[in-house]
Amino acid sequence: MPTPGQHAFSEKVALVTGATSPIGRAVSMQLGLYGTYVIACHGPASKTDSDAVGELKKLGTLAHSVEADIGSLSGVVKAVDAVERVFGRLDLLVNCLSAPENGEADAITEASFESLVGGILKPAYFLTREAMRLFAGRPKPRIVNVITYRAGAGKLETALNAAVESLTASLASELPSNFRVNTVAVEERETEEDAVGGLDPELFRPGSSVDADDVARAVVYLLSSEAKGVNGQVLRIG
Repeated sequence: MPTPGQHAFSEKVALVTGATSPIGRAVSMQLGLYGTYVIACHGPASKTDSDAVGELKKLGTLAHSVEADIGSLSGVVKAVDAVERVFGRLDLLVNCLSAPENGEADAITEASFESLVGGILKPAYFLTREAMRLFAGRPKPRIVNVITYRAGAGKLETALNAAVESLTASLASELPSNFRVNTVAVEERETEEDAVGGLDPELFRPGSSVDADDVARAVVYLLSSEAKGVNGQVLRIG
């Protein structure tokens, strides 16, 4: 996978959601170190500021954080408004999408259904829609959705991830030709320790077999000019 040039992201503005997750943090750090102005979005249940934002500020970069529940339309609008207020434009959108911590129950309730949709599919659609006003006039807008096929995930979670892949393909064909929209699909597998049965799967999620920095490098590649011919695709990592 080619490495972006040192100035490929200089002074571009990026909104990264799920910024306190390992992948979101890694994406924020790598973009910031390339000279991107990062807005790191995290949910109300997360820490008040992203570790990545704190570290990037110490390095002298322009990094900001915003607390917003992107599982709701009002939270999506809040995140996009924060970008508009600080920078007035947007070049890169990275949606780090994930299922809620409590996972998927055997019998799906209305609340758990809405929670899963709000964690995976809903923000992928509404963030793109609301961000369009900030993408206007930008020469090379880029969107990357990051989904995770967790080991042992339920059928609904898997179906929602597949829906994001389909949405990515649809957006790639519908948005103006200067846009690039792609997905990074992380395919987690049980680690050897999990397979042996060291932890109760009802209490602990299986450990990830994929390094967050490797996922972030794939995201950065898809955001770069090196991937200008890649659109509507799913890059699988696992």
